[in-house]
Amino acid sequence: MDPDLVVIASSILLGLFVWKIGVPIARAIAQRLEQPRDVRASAVETLQRLESLQQSVEAIALEVERISEAQRFTTKLLAERGRGAELPRGPS
Repeated sequence: MDPDLVVIASSILLGLFVWKIGVPIARAIAQRLEQPRDVRASAVETLQRLESLQQSVEAIALEVERISEAQRFTTKLLAERGRGAELPRGPS
């Protein structure tokens, strides 16, 4: 085999190897190196979203308690009205 042909074929194979395998690996490494900054930014955003969610849940809990109080009050009024209707009336 011609030595020049071996060098050319080896160069082409090495180029293809670097292009098909080396470039994606380099991109993955670059993304990994940039990730900590993104993770910190998303961690702050996540904390803000959790605080907002917590405030929303507390507001919902207050409203549910108010609804429960109104339900108990309504039930009490209906029960008293029902007892009043059952009381015997005096002679007519």
